[in-house]
Amino acid sequence: MKTRIVLLSVLMIVAIACEKDNSPYEEISLPEQQLSPLPNISIPDDLLENSQYLKSAVVTKTIKFFETTGTMVLEGGSIVMIFGEGHASHLGLYTVKNIPCDFYGFSTFCGILTAANGDEIHTVVIASGPDPVYGVYLEYIVLGGTGRFEGGTGTISMYGSLDFVNSTWTLQGEGQISY
Repeated sequence: MKTRIVLLSVLMIVAIACEKDNSPYEEISLPEQQLSPLPNISIPDDLLENSQYLKSAVVTKTIKFFETTGTMVLEGGSIVMIFGEGHASHLGLYTVKNIPCDFYGFSTFCGILTAANGDEIHTVVIASGPDPVYGVYLEYIVLGGTGRFEGGTGTISMYGSLDFVNSTWTLQGEGQISY
């Protein structure tokens, strides 16, 4: 019960942090000299290892994300929303929506993956940067969800390309999810 209260508190903090006074999106300034216009995000390991929201779950499974595509909404050179769809094991045809948010004082992206049946996986980007083979990589942690993913934990690694000229992206990857 205590774990669920802590998890609910973290999710509420993330949801509140995503809602700003004038705009629902936090501006992220992108460095001009970077290989990828996506900001390099790196949250300290000790913060993640000692997080109270992680719980022991019933089953751990590999989740595979096949080609996922979508659109980026840009304002003033900053990403304000990422949305799209794809196919994944344990989700079927799913939709994704990521928006900038604050996670323990770090500017990052919070996301919702919505499965074909409506169950959701809630995620936070904990690392990102240029990848020499694919173009960009993103590391996510799972912070629960709804339906069968309620209280879930895990990690997801995604690789792909971002096309800032056409405001599109293509990613694929896999991870481990416990629920």
